[in-house]
Amino acid sequence: MNDIHLNNNEKALMHSELWRQNPEFRLERHKSPNGTGLNYACPEVRKRAIALIREYFARFDMDGFELDWMRTPPFFIGGTEDENRRVLDEIVRTARRILRMAEKRCSHKIKLSVRVPSRPEEALRLGLDVAGWARRGWIDVVTPCAFIDSTDGSMPLEIWRALLPRKVELIPGIDILTKPHPDTPVFHNLAEFVNGYAAAFFYRGVKDIYLFNHMDRLTGLRDKAAYQELLRHAG
Repeated sequence: MNDIHLNNNEKALMHSELWRQNPEFRLERHKSPNGTGLNYACPEVRKRAIALIREYFARFDMDGFELDWMRTPPFFIGGTEDENRRVLDEIVRTARRILRMAEKRCSHKIKLSVRVPSRPEEALRLGLDVAGWARRGWIDVVTPCAFIDSTDGSMPLEIWRALLPRKVELIPGIDILTKPHPDTPVFHNLAEFVNGYAAAFFYRGVKDIYLFNHMDRLTGLRDKAAYQELLRHAG
């Protein structure tokens, strides 16, 4: 929804023309080593996001579609999140409306998922009314995840479950990395760590897990045999 990969390089090919040509739409108050994302308070930014959603549903026959709000907060100038929360509501509601039209065209169910911060109050503070989206029937799956590049083994899954209708799936995310404490270095997860997180989450009542950045090459598990075993058994 707001990726900041390579945003310190305006010539990078992955950038949209909107981002490249309109620096006034960027959240310059939130500078990071990777640059900044776009300010969703700007109508042009919202228009582009909805246009992309329409294009994806028109182009692909899919079983599910994810709005990844963890790529990347923030979405507004600090201190304006509450007044702008309805802005993000409109994007999710529009995505649901587009999805329903796609279901009729494709003649099968399509799920709408959101990846959000690991804690409900953190999501709300960013302008993401996840519980409200769920209660209104706009989303089917909620994936809470830590930010950034770490696994949160103490996510309040019981609170999330209490906030969401039973029909909404709660699928916690497990990153390829772990940072036990803000003052400690990040380390690459071993299969044993991922299995441990999964076992703990299943014990707490979830039915599925979400493996984030568990891909091949540099971002996957270093031990590829262990990775294959993990995919066969972690669930």
